[in-house]
Parts: sequence; C-alpha cells; structure tokens
Amino acid sequence: MYGVNGILPADSTEITDAEFLRNVSANETFQSMDMQTKKAGLDATVALKEPLQVLRVPAGAVFGIDGSSGCIVPKSHNASNTPVKVTIVGSELGVSLVQTQDADVSAIANVEIGSGLNGLVCK
Repeated sequence: MYGVNGILPADSTEITDAEFLRNVSANETFQSMDMQTKKAGLDATVALKEPLQVLRVPAGAVFGIDGSSGCIVPKSHNASNTPVKVTIVGSELGVSLVQTQDADVSAIANVEIGSGLNGLVCK
C-alpha cells in the first residue's frame, strides 16, 4: 500500500501491525488525503507470498466436493477417466481455481464436464 509492504494475517481483512501502519501513515500520498477519503476506504494490492500453480476449470468440472477438496477428470484422447484429487483455492464467475494433489498440472489441457463425470467417484 503506497509502496509499503506488509502481511495480511490469515482469515483477516485488517492489518494491525504497528510498523506497517506507521509507515503507511508517514507516506506523503496518505498524508495528503482528507479524512472523508480515508474513511471511505483505501486501496491496496494483495499478493501471495509464494505463487501457486493452479488450473482454471469450469466449476462444473469439480465433483465429489468435501470442504475444499474434490476431483477433476483430465480429458485426453486415450481417456482413462481417472479422477484426480484437487484442492479448491478459489472461484469466481463459474470457474474454479484448483491445485492438483498428485498430477502434473502442465499435462492437463482439458477436463471432463457433464455426462463425462457420470458414475465416477472421487476418492
């Protein structure tokens, strides 16, 4: 925020780290804002400390969901229809962002949806 980096604690939307707050409040841009602008909220960029490699798949491709775990079925010409365990790390507008647990993400270009999932079990 305003060139100052901090850590957003897990499961929180507030940063209470005194040093971070001191550094932001000392920033020229922050100091030049009127109180009404500050009360309206401040913009910041949030990024993961370490990047995650994820697949972006249609939400309907994830089945057998239990909490944040589920399965997808990679689609290929020699399809074995073997489910792959995934962890759901995000979703929006009809897509899910998933991490595979035991599969090479770069080898998955397409996934089964709809009737291609009939009768499959996520273990």
